[in-house]
Amino acid sequence: MLGFDANAQGLMIGLYMAQDSFGTAANVTGDGAIAIIVDKLMGRDKETKSE
Repeated sequence: MLGFDANAQGLMIGLYMAQDSFGTAANVTGDGAIAIIVDKLMGRDKETKSE
């Protein structure tokens, strides 16, 4: 549709596969950071849970 030849398509697929894992890792790390921030804002830290 965009006129890429087989070599360009292979390169794009390879680059996507290489960067996809970094994007996933950043997403998971960001979700964990947001969860920690929400826990702190809601007052649910480790000391509160043990009481």
